[in-house]
Amino acid sequence: MFEKVYRFNPVFKLTPVEELTDDQKKRFRHLISSKNCYGFLHAPREAKLTVKTVNRSFAEFLINLRKPKIIGDILASYKQGTDEEKRQLLIRLVLDSVLEVQENGEFVSGVEAVNRVLLSSDDIAGGIVEDDNKNFSQVVSQKSIHFALNSAIIHPQDISFYLYNFNRIPISLRWRQRLPDENAVAKFLNLEDSDSWHGMPEWVKPQPIRIEENGEPNQFDLYWRSWKLKNRKPLKDMPSYKVYFCPLPDELPEVFRVVREIASDSEAHAMKIGRRLTGILRPDKYIIYFTQFPPALEFAREVSKRLDSFNSQGTPFSYQVNADNPLVSMGVDPPSILGERNSWRLYITNKIALAIQGVRRTQAKEPVEYIHSYMRVLGVDSHNWKPLNKDWSIEFKQDRGQN
Repeated sequence: MFEKVYRFNPVFKLTPVEELTDDQKKRFRHLISSKNCYGFLHAPREAKLTVKTVNRSFAEFLINLRKPKIIGDILASYKQGTDEEKRQLLIRLVLDSVLEVQENGEFVSGVEAVNRVLLSSDDIAGGIVEDDNKNFSQVVSQKSIHFALNSAIIHPQDISFYLYNFNRIPISLRWRQRLPDENAVAKFLNLEDSDSWHGMPEWVKPQPIRIEENGEPNQFDLYWRSWKLKNRKPLKDMPSYKVYFCPLPDELPEVFRVVREIASDSEAHAMKIGRRLTGILRPDKYIIYFTQFPPALEFAREVSKRLDSFNSQGTPFSYQVNADNPLVSMGVDPPSILGERNSWRLYITNKIALAIQGVRRTQAKEPVEYIHSYMRVLGVDSHNWKPLNKDWSIEFKQDRGQN
């Protein structure tokens, strides 16, 4: 694959920070604050491609490929590491249509380019195994993909938003009257005025809502109440394994009480729960964080047994740890990029949105298989939506070269 001719997809444009308007600099200040940030990689909205921030070395790499070239030496000068790491980087760039590879005199990108040009037949995984005994999380995830495929939504960001928000409970008048504000939610969860509960010495009480430099409240704090276990911290620049809890809203207070007591004696380091009504009605309304996968999985399986009598809403694009109980599932948040923590489900829905774009662009005859093929190339188990036992820090350090 290193001897093939590639080019920077001409539909994309590189805009350096210096050429952004004052309004854009203000809006995106948290993304461009790094001294190493070159600017934005973007395309016209009608091209339906995502926007990326890029660092200076990656911008130089793309500029060098504005004219088609054999990529071997260019890639070697940009990316250190093994041939396999370089190969995986090329695969992701072609999947995301940032680079195009020449095939029979034409430049192609997307999953067909990866399968036909960049991978040998031995590398291409077989078709998705259809299981008649799908668990609830698998079913709701598949349903959301089918709905998105048949919707009129066009732009990948809008498709991802639709997928990410699938299976939320609508905000009805009854719920608005019952939980009109965050104080009502706190009482609903049996929290005290300080967001604490009786006998919580192990947990650090939430800080007041932070105010950003522009005077606006921090959006995370507005949406979530979060606590940390004393003397436990996440590992810097490493993934964070998470356990989702998705009981029906009426059963959330009791689930919250039971789970936090078990979490205190586990290897968890943090947890969060919805602060407002929208957070209570979403599927993944309560989340516990771990630094390692094995203790997270052990905790999830243990607590699932304790919660088998509760009713579940079901969280799409998450790994259901108990086939008979969708209330508990798992994911892994990749390491932060440019200071912002990434989300497992958002990572998944962003990639599926790009795959749907590819389906529509190529008029694929088997659109669902196309999507599964796309996700398999990325190394995602799109049958179980299970966090792979892999070093996510390596993958996202590679992505950091482009994001």
